[in-house]
Amino acid sequence: RSGQWDGVISEDSDNLPYGVPRTLFKLDATGQAKEIALQDLYDAPEGVNAISIRGWTHDMFVLMCCMSGCDYAESVDGVGVKKAHALVGRYRDFDRVLRALRFEHTVPRDYAQKLERAVLTFGHQTVFDRSLNAACYLTPLARGVSDKIGSLAFLGAPLPQRVAAGVAAARLDPETHLTLERSTGTYRLASTAELPQTTTLDA
Repeated sequence: RSGQWDGVISEDSDNLPYGVPRTLFKLDATGQAKEIALQDLYDAPEGVNAISIRGWTHDMFVLMCCMSGCDYAESVDGVGVKKAHALVGRYRDFDRVLRALRFEHTVPRDYAQKLERAVLTFGHQTVFDRSLNAACYLTPLARGVSDKIGSLAFLGAPLPQRVAAGVAAARLDPETHLTLERSTGTYRLASTAELPQTTTLDA
């Protein structure tokens, strides 16, 4: 999203709802891969792909992906990509889609919360920004989100700048935040003093 990279090489289709503009899948030993450009999906006319998202916003695409089932929210029984596509394409808005889903299917009590958190995760997951040399949200959160959702810990643990920079540079252990020392080609813990934690994350 920052324009620092041309694309990502990955087998993880989550790169698409995360907004990666160009992903190379199934890279083989000869250097051949299948390229998926996100904008091409939005621009493709009806009939080119199995489903069409022409004219959709990225938020609609993310909602469809989450409703189909993802790492952050299981799908409702009987709802796959085709059904999610139909609901989002017709109703377009999160609340309207959810109302229609409840009308047609049995929806678990905590589903709305899980679905909303999944959508937020794809838009605002905690990442490391090289230009800031600090952890931040993938995109800024809208005002009032924390008042509505409550704890935002599901977006990733807040880290002080020096901890985030140390983890990114492989100087600190990502779980314990203890200092790492490189020795004979491997890393070992070099200190038992943990760095302090904070409860805020600057977006």
